[in-house]
Amino acid sequence: MKNQNGLTLVEVLASITILSIVILTFLSFFSQSMIFSQQTEDNLTAVNAAEKEMTRIKYNPPEESECPGNVLEVNEKQYYSCVELPTDNNELTNEANELGLRLVHVKIYTDSNFNPDSEPQSELYGYIEVEQ
Repeated sequence: MKNQNGLTLVEVLASITILSIVILTFLSFFSQSMIFSQQTEDNLTAVNAAEKEMTRIKYNPPEESECPGNVLEVNEKQYYSCVELPTDNNELTNEANELGLRLVHVKIYTDSNFNPDSEPQSELYGYIEVEQ
């Protein structure tokens, strides 16, 4: 029998199958990493929007809660703020009031039809100085 150099149909099909499995694995990895990257970018943008809103509040403190508050547009997306001024009479709030500080809770939502009881994209707590 002659020695034939070449590949049989079975070898070609097996190599194509193995190659397609490897390629599909990498494609699913890259698609998942793109989705994760987008979610991380959205969360980071929401945190930055919350910090921007907190800075605005420090220079122009509201008298009462603002929910819904400002609409912030970043990266062609709209973020909706909700500023809460807790009035709980607990030890931490009373101590802050004695120091001339007021607790502020900023929530950032991505849906314009948000419900204040729904899960915000980002939350930020801080203190602002108040005149006594």
